[in-house]
Order: sequence, then structure tokens, then C-alpha cells
Amino acid sequence: MLSATMLPHHVRRNLGPILQRVPMLTHLSMIPFALFGPTYLPYLFGAILLYVHCMLWTVNLRTIWGAFLAWRGVKQHSETDWRAEYAAGRRSLPASSDALMFDEVEHLIFCPNYAEDITVLRETLYLLSTHPLALSYHPVLAMEAREAGAAQKAQQLMAEFRSSFRDIGYTLHPGGLDGEAAGKSSNLAWAVRQAFNELKDEGDEERIAKIVVTVIDSDTALAGDYFSAISCKYALRPASERSRMSFVPPICFDRNAHDVPVAVRVTDIMWALAGLSSIYPGSGAKIPTSAYSLSMTLASRVGFHDAGPQAIGEDMHMYIKCLFSTGGNLISETIYSPASQLDVVAGERGGLKGFWNDHVARYKQAIRHMWGSLDTGYGLTRLINRDFTADPQTETFASPVYRQAFPTVFTAESEAVIGLKTIPEELGASKHRRNFADEDFATPSPSDSSVSSSAASVISADDEGTSESSLSEVEESYNEKVGLVRPVEEQLSRKVVPFISLCMRLYEAHLLMGHMLLLVTMRVFTASTTEALAPPTFEIPILTLEKLTSGAEFVSWAYAFTDRMRAASLIFSIIMFMFYDRYHQQAAKYRWQVPGGRLGVQSSDRSYRSFPFAMFDYFAMPAGIVYGIIPILHAQFMHLFTDRLVYTVSFKPKGKDNRPRDVEKAIPV
Repeated sequence: MLSATMLPHHVRRNLGPILQRVPMLTHLSMIPFALFGPTYLPYLFGAILLYVHCMLWTVNLRTIWGAFLAWRGVKQHSETDWRAEYAAGRRSLPASSDALMFDEVEHLIFCPNYAEDITVLRETLYLLSTHPLALSYHPVLAMEAREAGAAQKAQQLMAEFRSSFRDIGYTLHPGGLDGEAAGKSSNLAWAVRQAFNELKDEGDEERIAKIVVTVIDSDTALAGDYFSAISCKYALRPASERSRMSFVPPICFDRNAHDVPVAVRVTDIMWALAGLSSIYPGSGAKIPTSAYSLSMTLASRVGFHDAGPQAIGEDMHMYIKCLFSTGGNLISETIYSPASQLDVVAGERGGLKGFWNDHVARYKQAIRHMWGSLDTGYGLTRLINRDFTADPQTETFASPVYRQAFPTVFTAESEAVIGLKTIPEELGASKHRRNFADEDFATPSPSDSSVSSSAASVISADDEGTSESSLSEVEESYNEKVGLVRPVEEQLSRKVVPFISLCMRLYEAHLLMGHMLLLVTMRVFTASTTEALAPPTFEIPILTLEKLTSGAEFVSWAYAFTDRMRAASLIFSIIMFMFYDRYHQQAAKYRWQVPGGRLGVQSSDRSYRSFPFAMFDYFAMPAGIVYGIIPILHAQFMHLFTDRLVYTVSFKPKGKDNRPRDVEKAIPV
């Protein structure tokens, strides 16, 4: 296997700082190239001009496809009974399969936050608590020690919601650790590692293999079918594949979009569309946005989240890290249960000043998002060094400096056990769904009516609160199952296509729009008066042999052809926005009308986009483009001098407490 030793040590050591400057250097080099390229390098200039516009078309068409699939996918996903899907899938597996039981999958949900209003966190926890699988959830409030009163806030929320989940805990990330940068990634690096350490200290290796880590923002609202789908898909995979699995939902700004300026609203729509363009089934690189899940085994094998300044865009960074650490063999599943998000607002609102403040707040958030262009340097560094190995960094983090003095993640007291799932005694078994046993998945014969009856009971389990299976029955079948197959480490060959897709995504995210802006700007400045005053035409210019033999003629043809490509891109943009509105309506409204209660409770803050009136927003599309291009040029210019960002937290509207009154009475004051 080729390793990082292909380059001298001093080169590898300095490669990261050099490559972090590459994006801005390519933008700066584009200015003289656009001015003098048509004269001195006409064929190269024409080829690059065509390449940039073809990449723009690729992004547009892929975004249309992604938005269409998201619209249809959310509808289909919300109508799916995932327990029934599991039952059908489990019956098709061989008897020697090491698949997990549906209820064995445990969801460890990390919510990193800093200086967030307690009402925002309370609403997020409440919405999670209404899910059918809530008693397999283990939320972890990842707090920052530099926030005054952070531990007390976490403990208050734990007291309010302890009976709603399997367990609930918190971590307290100390500031000032060597090599760390303040932000979501360093907080997560600390929190997930603490959870893993507590499990290791208990010697609970089998439990680790059954845990799926989910990362959300403080304001993220996920529906119940997100976790049900993960439980189904994760449980059915063999152990060798579970150890390299991740899950990606689309995002949707469907809570307070009606309450922010149109430029902010359109910018966030374009941000959501950027995610949809890469996570559709079959995509070579499914880069998450804000919310995502991965197996605890995978997180530990790659050394958890990075905590340095390069990892400020933690979602993309962790994806790249996992992709390289698995040699391109990362299994990334799209889960069409959108993560509902809040648009950022200013702390001081109202009047013209508040209107301006909302735009400033969104620009600051855009700078933080675009600071993630450091991931281009990170990805190139690993690619050039041929670094395709996982580094768990066991020795680095063995120091007591990187461990909490006492456990705070797993805090539940003794609980009653029903099936393979722990349930607080006071809640009783009647609230919980029937677990599965191996006989439920036997292949039925035409004369075997008893098996058909058993299968039917499993399929209807989502709608009936029964607890028919006994502990001994399920444990016996489970022990027999795991005795048949023990997971072994697979020797997987390295895949090439995911890395090609990743390089394209990095170019699209961090370079394409800047290159397009500079080329078009230079085109406008260098156009002759005759060209500038010529009426627009959609006639497609034909490339002839005569034009190919003359550099000037070739450049003139390339300019004319790409002018029409940009005009067509406007049509593509209208189509993608129309599909986005369909997707938004499905996410914010129609999926919640599906009977069965599998999604839980919807947030009371909702923004519906009614066609065709919502289309008027897209007259502000140029503002959205500005919010994309200027912040990325701003961030990349700063990367010439530093990789550190003064991290500021985006302000979110206060959450609403929509819990039933009898629950509110139990809240300690």
C-alpha cells in the first residue's frame, strides 16, 4: 500500500499551510489570465472558459435532479413503515446473518452549543422526546466550559427530560487545549470522545458496535422517521459494513423563513439546494450539511472529529476524514427525512436597523460557512500524501488532559429490561413496541399459517403497543445468532470514483463561483462597444474548422457560446427553485399529514411556501449569489494570512415550549 512517506517529511509537514492558500491564489491568478489569456494563450483560455461553464451546467442539472428526488423522496419516506421494512429485509437474510435486532440500535445524539438560549435547547429535546423510538435515544448536550452556567443549564434540561429518553447526559468542553480552535468541531471532538471513553471504561464493546452517533445543531428538528430509517438500515447491514456507515439527511429552512429578509431567505434556500445537489442516491460524494449520523465504531477508528482550525466546517471535514480513512469505502446512506432548520436572525431586530442587522448576521454566518474552504487544502493534503489510512490517535488522547474527571454522558440509574431494550421502570412496558424474535423472520411455507401470523404481527407492530416477546426468548435467539458469525476485518481495495467526485465537489463549493465571477467580469470589461451594444440572441454559434485554426476566432466563439450557456443557466435556476418549493412544501406540511404518528410532533414555528407566490422571492437570487461569492473570497483572502477564525455564534429565535401542561408542571424551577 502506498503511504504518506512518498514525500519527504519536511514537505509533508508544510503541505497543509501551503495548500490552504491555493484557493485564493487560483482566484488571483485568474485576473491576469482573463486579461491576457485571450491574446497569448487563446486555446488554453478558451478551454478553461468552456470547462468552468460546463461545470456550472453540471451543478445546475445535478441540483435539479437532487431537488426533484428530494421532493419525491420525502413523500415516500414519510409513508414508509420502517419496522415493516426491517421485518421484510430481515426475512430475506440468511440464517447465519449477523444483522442486529431493530431495537438493539442505540442513538447517541450530540447537540453542541454555546451561549444558546435554554428555550432553543428545550424545544429541540421536546421534539425528540415525541418520537416513537425516543426510549432508544440518548441525547448529549455538548456544552462549553467557557460559558458561564453551562453545567447548570445542562443539568436543568436533564432533570426535565430524564424520563423521556433511554438516557441523557452532557459534556463540558474545556477551552484553551493545545492545537484546538473554538467551534463546533472541537466541542464535538471532546464530547464524542468522552462518551466513547465512558463506554470503554465499562468494558461494553458490544454496545459500542450498536451505537449510531447523530450530530445536530441546537435548533435542528429531526422527525421520528429519520431515526427509524437509520435503525432499519443499520441493523440489516453486516457488522463489517456497519463499521463504515454514515447517514445524511437534506436540510430545509422551514421554521422562520417568513420572518427574515428576502435576501437571507433566498441565500438559505441556495444553501439547502447545494446540499441536495450532492446527497441524492447514487452520488459519488454525499457531503452532509449541519446534521448527519455515523457509527460510533467509525468515529472511533478515524480518531473522532478534528479539533484544529482546519476543521471549522466540521460536517464536510468529518466526511472527508472518514472517506480517506476508509480508502473510499465509506457507506453513506441518504435519509429523506429533512432536518428542519431556523434562518439566522440578529439579536436586535425591528425597523431599518433590525433589517440591516439581519443581513449582517447572515453575512457573518456565511463567513463561518466559507471558512470551511480550508477543507480543500485538507483534502488535497491527504490526496497528495496518499493518506488513506485511519488514525485513531489512541496515544495522543490517552492523557488525562483529554478526559473528564468524572462520567457525565451515561447517567441513567438501574432500569428494567424488556426484550433487548432498557426502559425506565416507572414508564412500564405497555408504552413500548413489540421486539422481534428470530422466528418472525423464518421463510414461510405455503402450509405454514403460524409463521404468516407471526409476520403479520410484526408488520403491524408500529401501530400496536404490545410486549409479547419475553427476555429469555429473545436473548436465546440472539446469542445463537451472534455465535454463528463473528465480525472480521475486511481487507478492502481502495476506490477511485469517490475521490474524483470529492475533488469535483470541492471545486464546485470553493472555487467555481469565484472563477466564474472573475471570468465574466473580465469579459464585460474587455468587450468592445459593438459587442456590448449588440442585442441578445439565442442563436447557437457553430464551431468550425476555420475557427479552430485561428486563436482569436476560437476565443470569440468560446465567448459567444458560453454567453448562451449562462443564459440557459438562468432557466435551470428557475426549474431548480420550483422543485425546491415542492420539496419545501412536502417537508414543512404534507409529510406531517401522513397518519400513523411515526414522525412525532412538528415544531410550532412553520413557514409554508405557496406556489406561485413564493416564486417572487427569486427576483432576489442575485443577492443570494452575492452572499455566496463575496464571503468565500473574503474567507479565502484571510487564509493567505491565517487559518484561525474568531468564532461567533449565530443568534436563533427563542424556542417555544409546546409540551402538554401536565409535563410542564413537573419542571423544576
